[in-house]
Amino acid sequence: LPITITQLVGLVIFSFRWRLLLEKKIQAKHAISSSFIGYAANMVLPARGGDLFRVFYCRSETDVQYFHLLSKLFIEKVIDFIFVIMTGIISFFIIGLNNPAQQNYTVFTVSGLIIAGILFSLYLIRFQNEFIQTISTKIFTIAKKEKFYKEHIEAHLIDLKDFLQIKKFIYPMLLTLISWFFYFSNYYFVNVMLGGDLSYVEIVFLLFCGAMSLALPSAPSGIGVFHASIISGFLLIGKDSSYGLLYATALHLLSFVN
Repeated sequence: LPITITQLVGLVIFSFRWRLLLEKKIQAKHAISSSFIGYAANMVLPARGGDLFRVFYCRSETDVQYFHLLSKLFIEKVIDFIFVIMTGIISFFIIGLNNPAQQNYTVFTVSGLIIAGILFSLYLIRFQNEFIQTISTKIFTIAKKEKFYKEHIEAHLIDLKDFLQIKKFIYPMLLTLISWFFYFSNYYFVNVMLGGDLSYVEIVFLLFCGAMSLALPSAPSGIGVFHASIISGFLLIGKDSSYGLLYATALHLLSFVN
């Protein structure tokens, strides 16, 4: 019961963040419906197809244009990705401090480069947007695809620039923090249900492992990929891999049922 509650509440908060990203251009009921439908579709479609299903649903129920929906979907993924990477770095660092045998600084180097790359890209979109548009226009003109650029890409660049402001960015980040707290609670209650001995920091690290596996296009519902990622997390923190398989299976099954 606590697992179901925390998962569904987390998804509702995720829905409100989606509505906020769309600048409240969709009704709350449509935001919630689209998130639940998209989440369910991700459990049966490969390559995170549920996210596109969510975009299609919002377009069918509102007058928000596709380019606007896709731009906000991109921002949503960037916010989640930065948050997940930071969570993974901090939790793995703390685990390493508590157990020197588990220290591995490669993760900090690679993750740091990824975050730096994302932040630099966002800086270019926000403050060098006109320059990017100029370069893009020249490239697509040479490729004789200028019409395609004008109709399908230019609007995204302008929309992203408009959104990347602190006053528009801060509340989605806050809702991200709250929603991920409920995702953490879901992982925590599964550990309690199975009688495991995972610490809070270890659960946070496993949340990072699970989230990273689902961030990549994979089989329907991330089956296999998600399980392998959780088991790898158990091995990295020196825990029993057989319990890792049980833990991953329980997480996956309960999400599917919910």
